[in-house]
Amino acid sequence: MRIAVAGLGTVGGGLLNLLQQRDSVQVVAVCARTRHKKRTCSIEGIAWYDDVVTMARDAEVDLVVELMGGEGGVALDCARTALQQGKNFVTANKALLARHGAEISRLAEAKGCVIGWEAAVAAAVPVVAAMRQSLLANNTQRITGIVNGTCNYILSRLETQNEDFATALRGAQEKGYAEADPRADTQGFDSAQKIALLAALAFATPPALDEVSVEGIEQVSLDDVNFAKRRGFAIRLLAIAERIEDKISLRVHPTLVRLDSDFAAVCGVRNAILYQGDFSGQVFLAGQGAGAAATASAVAGDILDIARGRSTPLFGTPDAKLNPLPFFPLQDIVSPWYLHFRVQDKVGVVAAIATVLSECNISISAILQDDTRARQQRAMSCVSLLMWTHRTPGSAVARALHAIEKAKLLQGRAVAWRILDDEPQVEQQA
Repeated sequence: MRIAVAGLGTVGGGLLNLLQQRDSVQVVAVCARTRHKKRTCSIEGIAWYDDVVTMARDAEVDLVVELMGGEGGVALDCARTALQQGKNFVTANKALLARHGAEISRLAEAKGCVIGWEAAVAAAVPVVAAMRQSLLANNTQRITGIVNGTCNYILSRLETQNEDFATALRGAQEKGYAEADPRADTQGFDSAQKIALLAALAFATPPALDEVSVEGIEQVSLDDVNFAKRRGFAIRLLAIAERIEDKISLRVHPTLVRLDSDFAAVCGVRNAILYQGDFSGQVFLAGQGAGAAATASAVAGDILDIARGRSTPLFGTPDAKLNPLPFFPLQDIVSPWYLHFRVQDKVGVVAAIATVLSECNISISAILQDDTRARQQRAMSCVSLLMWTHRTPGSAVARALHAIEKAKLLQGRAVAWRILDDEPQVEQQA
């Protein structure tokens, strides 16, 4: 099989080095922004193209690999052209597939082409292959994942090194784990793209990126990490897709997980996915979710799989059978909660907040008042009021927070995060 590679950054260079050690495929064409620069791979004897569309039309090419990134633009042009020319296509570009996956799927099937995208979700963690093969007989109930290495690295540093968010982010940037502008990662959008793709595969539905509820980690403080730890929890950014009755829920948000759980043990830039099927039960996959070698490994795996004859549709189900599903309202998702209020240290405040929570039918499982920071700073007479709730729908928590803020009981913004819950969802009236 003759391969063309668009994009020769760290992943593209690693891919060329890997493929040049395999006899079943041959890289015959490459395209990148700059031709004459020092690279980690050799492009000697390989046709060079300045234009990716022209390369994708090369009659000598059987399969095009896209490693440029970006939701549209040249990456989308590359995909469309390759498929229109009847060439198989492999990509690590989650943004492209999350936004244009339905179109790309239709075009691939119309032209009899195969698309590989294992590297788009969790690099070396083979979750796409597992769902399209070993777990295929199951009805998927839930997918829960740590799918962004940058965020996981930052949260791990807060937890293990007692660093604040800004320091941990700066360290991630220095190591190359975070971009100069890290917002796609830290605000949760990267994770949203990935869970939209896994949901499409799991529930035989077109990707629904705009339906993913997203909250990133920028509000996670060192205080919250330490308070959670005192109660036996770690904080992780989780991406969750689950079926609730005949609907699906898609969300990304900081979540408290128990310190003895598999997710709490996933540190640094590693990724992990917990799959739950009706017959398989829980299947936990973890490994390197970022980095040139891990991503190149996943891309090469797709190439070799296609070379050996694999012909699975993009989302595991033929495009004509992908069925748009209704979405379960986020406010009706039931779970335990972690609540953090900064309040004035005076009589009656705790009682007033407890009254509001009671009126909203929120049951408290534990309460902690911490005034360490106020004592250290000798500044405003404020304390942290921390509460852990029993299972409560999000709508009740939202009503309570609104009432507490309206009563001017807080100093600053309240924090409200879900605690990972294995109990089945039951729709409740708001």
